[in-house]
Amino acid sequence: GVIDDNGLSSFCHEAVECKSYAPDDLVFMSQTNCTQAFGIATGVISYNSNDYQTFCREGDFMCEPTLWMKWNHVGQALAKVGVSIVSVPADKFGSIVTRHRYFRIFALEYGKIFHQRTMQCLALNDEIGIEERPTDVKVSLAALDVLLPTMTSDTRLMIGALLLRAERERKHHLLWSRSDTDEQGLQTEVINGKCVLSLDFDKGKGEVVLVRVVAPHLIEVTDSDGKILTEIGAWTGERIQVDVKLPGKKQLGGENPETTVQRVLAEKLATLSEYVELTAMRLDVSDNTTSKRTSYPTKYLRTIHTARLREQIELVVASWEPGSSPGSMLRQPGSSGAKRNSRFSGRMSQMPSQTLEAVGVTVSGSAAVGGGPVAAQATLINVLQDLYAVADQKGDVSLYAWLDPKMCSELRSGVHDQALGYYFENAKLDQSVLRLARHRFEQAVAVSRMRWEAV
Repeated sequence: GVIDDNGLSSFCHEAVECKSYAPDDLVFMSQTNCTQAFGIATGVISYNSNDYQTFCREGDFMCEPTLWMKWNHVGQALAKVGVSIVSVPADKFGSIVTRHRYFRIFALEYGKIFHQRTMQCLALNDEIGIEERPTDVKVSLAALDVLLPTMTSDTRLMIGALLLRAERERKHHLLWSRSDTDEQGLQTEVINGKCVLSLDFDKGKGEVVLVRVVAPHLIEVTDSDGKILTEIGAWTGERIQVDVKLPGKKQLGGENPETTVQRVLAEKLATLSEYVELTAMRLDVSDNTTSKRTSYPTKYLRTIHTARLREQIELVVASWEPGSSPGSMLRQPGSSGAKRNSRFSGRMSQMPSQTLEAVGVTVSGSAAVGGGPVAAQATLINVLQDLYAVADQKGDVSLYAWLDPKMCSELRSGVHDQALGYYFENAKLDQSVLRLARHRFEQAVAVSRMRWEAV
């Protein structure tokens, strides 16, 4: 009723039907025409599609594709126990949607994106596994929260405004409420495209709550040794701001996943883009958590694009070797004892002399103060032997390292944040490295532009 009270009333009175099935009753057969979507009110349904099997329970929604396209069942469903469902015939749904403005605006755009995502999944090859193909139970990467960030700015703003209005009305019936500053901050984020708003069921509270949805697209680039390109932090102009993560950006309104990942490559990893081959895509959904920015529950929908680095690439690595005791100096590249042999892989004749620019680091004062996590630091010294400076579209420079999957996961979890803080506390990047990293970005953009114009 948040989007359109009149539309919801028509929907409930004209379209919703209730049905019941006894144990072992056939709910639908594979390869038959699907005419209705439905939610399970009570009971359990067993679903089988080729080698994919699952059980659908109370609250699960089935056969959504039939609301947006012609759909034949691709599996068989049986009632395991007594089952009650609430069904929505596709023809009645379409008739109601066209009569109500907000329903129509939302449904036309959402249905188009859902259809596109379903067709993309159908076109995937056999390497992704049978469970990733569209079924009557789910379409990969086509859940409501996943599709909302891909909708146009106008539609996302409309949904956000309606949900915030409903939240304000709900406040009058509560003995407590969030601060006006918190709500204004959330509204600003929605307007600026930093997040989208949705509703989710809070099992702990037993009620539907307003949820802030953030949908970054990340790239997981793996080299021939199985190590992952990991962003360690960014140079602020005065110090290294530690923030361990996979390189990525938030999805903009109207963008599909393919467009977003290409934007990440072009704006953030242009230096590497010519040598990266995208291989697959997966969704990492976090449970609702409290963000540092707001008290509203936040759901993170991280779309991770896996990629491999082609071997035809040369990496020039400058190592920095901390002394064995706190206060030792980290040598600059080229100084005595500070640089190991360059590491090469693949054919060099057709590659630029440097693809990732090695970092030069100078440190004044102690690398670790008293009481610092010395053991963790020792581990980091070994792990972060090779760092690279990579510039982005804005000219900002970030530090990257190739990490094995376990260490990448550990550093991203924040378990070593304190040690990293001590480790980089006084580190300063050489100006020559900053200039060279930015030059490499400009060079990569120029090469891409020439290739585009030549097509």
